[in-house]
Amino acid sequence: MVLKWAETSRASLEQATLAVLREHVTENGSALPPFRLPGLARQIVEALLGGLRAGDPAAALAFGGQLGKQGLGLRSWLAVGRALTDRFTASAVGGPTRGADDAAAVLSRLQAFLSHVVDGLARHDLAALSHERDEIHKALERALKTREDELREVIEELSTPVMPVHEAILVLPLIGRVNDERARRITERVLEETTRRKARIVIIDVTGLSTSDPAAIAALTGAARAVQLLGARAVLVGIPPVMAHHLTELDVDLSRILVLANLRSGIEWALGQLGLAIAPRRAAQPPPRSDKRSTHHGD
Repeated sequence: MVLKWAETSRASLEQATLAVLREHVTENGSALPPFRLPGLARQIVEALLGGLRAGDPAAALAFGGQLGKQGLGLRSWLAVGRALTDRFTASAVGGPTRGADDAAAVLSRLQAFLSHVVDGLARHDLAALSHERDEIHKALERALKTREDELREVIEELSTPVMPVHEAILVLPLIGRVNDERARRITERVLEETTRRKARIVIIDVTGLSTSDPAAIAALTGAARAVQLLGARAVLVGIPPVMAHHLTELDVDLSRILVLANLRSGIEWALGQLGLAIAPRRAAQPPPRSDKRSTHHGD
């Protein structure tokens, strides 16, 4: 009988399986190093004989999943299946005492076993691919989140630029709408830069602010008070009539803050406090002409 032949040919089946596994070692996963192949060959033959005896599809399916966890590649298993099929087919047709019905039944169980193991391997690979895809997706999300945070920091820094026009003078131009969060960042930034640069005068230019936004008014007054607390002088410039009206309605106290018409007047005032002034450059004077005189030497 073919099944009896398989039982007595266990060692040769293991050797044939091992030879195929070694031939296709590069098609396996990193979790299956070459030194584990002999043990795996024994597992395969043991499971095969059990499958031929019991014909349990669930057991073969589970065994396929176990092979996948150990790192066996699908192509390696298909090669093993072809080699085993060739061995069993040669045994079934090679001896006169073996009945055709018995051989057909064993070969049918063999093919069913191999097929169920393929299904188990495929399911494992699909689950592994799904897990890997999820991990890649999470990694991409983390990378995008990091990139978004970096871009947000850049945008925030660009939205509240503090520009030094002199070692002791800073200009803070406020542009667009200002919500509570941006107002907080404006105050933090102006405090940080005033301290870091040891500025004596900070000019807050509100020309580009949304004039009807209460948060904008809170931002400029809060930033100005913060500057005064550090011992520097705050100057507000560019307040349009609509904003001036809102400041009056809100009873905002600007008595300790200098208010000037525009940025130019603010810079001129600040330079004056430092004993400096904006003046046109003098035209470059031509170099003095050298009076070359000829000297004659007599003999």
